[in-house]
Amino acid sequence: MAADRQIGTDREIIGLCKKLLAESDNNEVALSVKKEAEQRLEEKRRRNLSELEEEGLESYGAGNYRKAVKSFSDVPADFLSPGSVKAMAESQKALGRHEKALEWYEELPETIENVSARANCALEMGEYEEASDHCENLLGMRSRRGSMVGWLASRTSRTFTWATGSTASTSARKTCGPRSRTP
Repeated sequence: MAADRQIGTDREIIGLCKKLLAESDNNEVALSVKKEAEQRLEEKRRRNLSELEEEGLESYGAGNYRKAVKSFSDVPADFLSPGSVKAMAESQKALGRHEKALEWYEELPETIENVSARANCALEMGEYEEASDHCENLLGMRSRRGSMVGWLASRTSRTFTWATGSTASTSARKTCGPRSRTP
């Protein structure tokens, strides 16, 4: 029984098929072989990206933020899972790269936790107006989130006070709201 054996790399096979197809448009064998080689390449690419993403998550979990950032950076952003995007944002923040962290946090869904992380990151950068905007966004997250918003706004307000080294200004209190304020 003869075993299937591939001669050359998938890229070489695709190149050869393209040459054959350029000479004759309807070479069914060349079309089929090219399609199979492209599928194998795509599958290999996805496996490699998944391995890099997993490596990034493991590095993040171990507190090796530089390695996590390196692994995640080698994966296209649209391929990363939300958990990996969050790990990338938090790794950037842990390395003191707050602007990069904020960019990654912006890719995450609008949840209380994610918007709070954006606000805190903006505070650490000294971007008080942007932090205030995130606080307003938190307060705007109504209905199903209920009293959690008031607690989180209070927590963010305290962070604002700590970051500025003074008591929160009237506008900060108004923006982040006192603990009893609920939307």
